Amino acid sequence: MKIDPADLIGDPLYQCNLLLWMLQPSTGVVVKPLLQQAGYTLRFIEPKLPLPLTISNKLKTDKLLTADEGAPDMIIQGQSPDYVIIECKRSMFGYKPGEDDTATRQCRAFLLQVPQIFSEALPSIPRNTATTTHLLYLACHNTEVPQFTGVEAIAKELVTKNYQATTHGLLTLDISQGSIGLRKTGTHGAIPAPLGSALSNSFTPVQTIPDADTDPRPMYYIPWMPDSEPTPDAYNYNSFANRILLSAAAEIGPAIPPCDVELETEVLLAKATNEFYQYWRNNESKRHLGKRAKDLLKKQIFKADPKAVLKPLGDQRSGWKLTLMDTKMQSRIVEELRKWQSEVWLTPPTLKEQELFPE
Repeated sequence: MKIDPADLIGDPLYQCNLLLWMLQPSTGVVVKPLLQQAGYTLRFIEPKLPLPLTISNKLKTDKLLTADEGAPDMIIQGQSPDYVIIECKRSMFGYKPGEDDTATRQCRAFLLQVPQIFSEALPSIPRNTATTTHLLYLACHNTEVPQFTGVEAIAKELVTKNYQATTHGLLTLDISQGSIGLRKTGTHGAIPAPLGSALSNSFTPVQTIPDADTDPRPMYYIPWMPDSEPTPDAYNYNSFANRILLSAAAEIGPAIPPCDVELETEVLLAKATNEFYQYWRNNESKRHLGKRAKDLLKKQIFKADPKAVLKPLGDQRSGWKLTLMDTKMQSRIVEELRKWQSEVWLTPPTLKEQELFPE
């Protein structure tokens, strides 16, 4: 399914995957490895950043509602080490004192992640090793409204009430001369120095837009992030389902029946996300994805062979143990898994989520 690049740059899932491509060494693909060249590496995807109890209590006293455990889209690490908290947005937001919504609460939680608090929130980071932290928003470029005034107002309010706020800025995605690129402006706060040095003063191309007949989306490292989508996107969860089924087919295909084949959802999810699953820290999203993957596998395997024997793996592992009686059963199941994938890609994805992933 094709998509207009102007709509694509406002999609948080595209934004996240574009950042992941920018973190990879150059492989000759259409995405420039800008973040990798600036010395950044990926540390976490959707990690929870709890605030210390003393800060939480003071926020309640000051009547500043804040997300208890803000979970940004990703955290990248520079060479200092400095850490950049990145949040992808379809559009930015305004703020007036006394207002309260999800974006405002989330922003407060992120702004409060100065180095000491940040280190305490993530036990896997050695205490006091974070030299600097930086909050960076990524959103679709919009010249019709001031895009950063909301973040600045929230930060100013925090400082006025004797909180520390980490350095913060905004990069926007725009289209110019056949490319998708990043814009930075003096009115959008501060950009981390290594990244700022890699950007031009106006527009920095990061992805070439292909011809009109080609889907502009690069291969998504992560095909579905439920928490990044206010409403489910059929293309995204179809892509996720495709990856799961093909990963399962790859496990079943080499087996020599009669035998048992283990289809562990953690293993399949790692393959479906190009091993980026190991960076994912949002346990709720991981459980959601695991359940959907397990249900989908059961549905498609029984569609191929209603007499198939599926048993839970046990040992606190999620997934199925599939008993292959003979090569005919094996071929039927592998063909069905691959056939579903082929049919989805040859026709526009119109299935609803509940049809793909039954409860």
